[in-house]
Amino acid sequence: MKRFLSLLLAAVMLVCASVGTCMSAYAGNNIFGLDVSEHNELVEFVDAKNNNKEFVMIRLGYIKGGKWITDEKFWANVENAYKAKMDFGVYFYSYAWDTNEAKAEANFVIDTLSKLIDKGYGEYFTLPVAYDLEDKIISDHFQSAKDKGKAQITNNMVTFCDAVKNAGYVPMVYANLNWFTNYINLNTAVSKNYKLWYAYWQNGTPDFSKQITIGNTGVKADMWQYVDDEDKYAHLDKNVIYNSADLVKPLPALTKTSASLSLTSTYYTGSVKTPAVTVKNGFGKDLVKGTDYDVTYDSGRINVGRYAVKITYKGIYKGSQTLYFNIIPKGVSGITSAVSKPEGFVVQWAKQTTQTTGYEVQYSTNSNMSGAKTIVMPKPDYYAKTVTGLGANKTYYVRVRTYKVTKFNGADYKVYSPWCAVKSVKTSAYRSATASLNVTATYYNGKVKTPAVTVKDKSSGKVLKNGTDYTVSYASGRKNVGRYAVKVTYKGNYKGTQTLYFNIIPKGVSKINSVTSRSKGFVVNWAKQTTQTTGYQIQYSTNKNMSGAKTITMPKNSYYAKNIKGLKGNTRYYVRIRTYKVTKFNGKNYNIYSPWCATKYVTTKR
Repeated sequence: MKRFLSLLLAAVMLVCASVGTCMSAYAGNNIFGLDVSEHNELVEFVDAKNNNKEFVMIRLGYIKGGKWITDEKFWANVENAYKAKMDFGVYFYSYAWDTNEAKAEANFVIDTLSKLIDKGYGEYFTLPVAYDLEDKIISDHFQSAKDKGKAQITNNMVTFCDAVKNAGYVPMVYANLNWFTNYINLNTAVSKNYKLWYAYWQNGTPDFSKQITIGNTGVKADMWQYVDDEDKYAHLDKNVIYNSADLVKPLPALTKTSASLSLTSTYYTGSVKTPAVTVKNGFGKDLVKGTDYDVTYDSGRINVGRYAVKITYKGIYKGSQTLYFNIIPKGVSGITSAVSKPEGFVVQWAKQTTQTTGYEVQYSTNSNMSGAKTIVMPKPDYYAKTVTGLGANKTYYVRVRTYKVTKFNGADYKVYSPWCAVKSVKTSAYRSATASLNVTATYYNGKVKTPAVTVKDKSSGKVLKNGTDYTVSYASGRKNVGRYAVKVTYKGNYKGTQTLYFNIIPKGVSKINSVTSRSKGFVVNWAKQTTQTTGYQIQYSTNKNMSGAKTITMPKNSYYAKNIKGLKGNTRYYVRIRTYKVTKFNGKNYNIYSPWCATKYVTTKR
């Protein structure tokens, strides 16, 4: 960069002479370098590195006559620095009058740097992009209106530096003390975290033990451009960076990588699958396999499963990245039928058994399958599923997919096919039915009793079919006197259960042998019946229809006569007898009775 050896410089030097530097030691952190342009001969950067020069700032260009000019030696300097493995940054000499021109300058720089990256020089492009603000024509123009000029130039600086920063580069501002104090709002540069490159050509031997500040502003410079006439490169501008770890860094966008596969899932075909790998840096440039990275694939990659692709980075790109893809089973070709059932449905599909463990059936009341429930069918030879317990008269949406259980990283891992096309089905309501027995009471005869069951649809009266519409189960035994249950369980279009009952009853007494009149009473005698009998009941009444009758229990089956006293004299009484047996039903005593025998009557004596 040109130095201003003018009255302006003399004034600046007087100011600088009065400014103290911040006492902060940087021994071990300082690194030294050069800055070059087309005004200098080409430098042998390998030799410069051997002479303690570790970096170079290279002029990128400027504008002249309304045309954008790339510095004549820019590309040669970049190539030589790259070959010497020397860290470098760039600077752009500004002639911008307003923010539109500053934006145009930034766009030119960004476009040129994109070409630099594309040419492969990015590995050592580790220093900032500097905006060189020093042109005398601009400062003279704003001399009479410094406040206005300072605001305008500051806006130009912000426009350029923010555009550079947004493009992924680190912005820096280059200026001398006159410009930093009179033409740039330094606080703005500091608040926006721009790096600062300070041009100050001191008298005498430079002192690098302390980090230099910009005049008396108290602001420390990140890079200092100084004079050293005893240096081998006295004919070149020289620079020192104070905190090299903070300033010299690979471009984040350059070393950032983004890898992708040409596919993340592919159907099983019996052939090896090898997805193509694409890797880009942060600028979107495609990296080169073998130069920037290597690729290794998991073995196999034929059967259904999950497979890893490992990218190992090289050169300026560090670390590794693992991507994954699935070989998936073919799905079912479609749902062959979805048949309505009461509060449910039956779905059938075309089997797909190749590389398949089983199926998943999913159903929902929403056509987009939100809130769906999933049923796992764990065998490949399944092809239908009955879904029950749903609401009546509701539309359901159904789909099916295949899956295979594989191993990945030592654990079970399910790989799924896509879902087949959705089918809809509307559930129906259950119908009502009623059942009856052909007998509800039957005499004991020592044989098992099995009453016939008849079931009818309540609405149509149609007789239903055992095994299709219902099943029947009988209580065990059903031979001795007692009470027995018959359970009807509905199925198909009918729901629920119904329990019917029948009794096996003891035989009654065959007849009353005699009824003998007594004073205010009578004696009744009957034919004993002891089989499956606990005892007898005698019932008598003054009414032929037995209304208001009184009952006497005879608790032994060996009884055959009873003397009944305390009745009215000269009164007709009607008498009848039946047997009974005490049984157990539902854990409790339960009496089973025979029918009454034929009634006889007798008139008591006075």
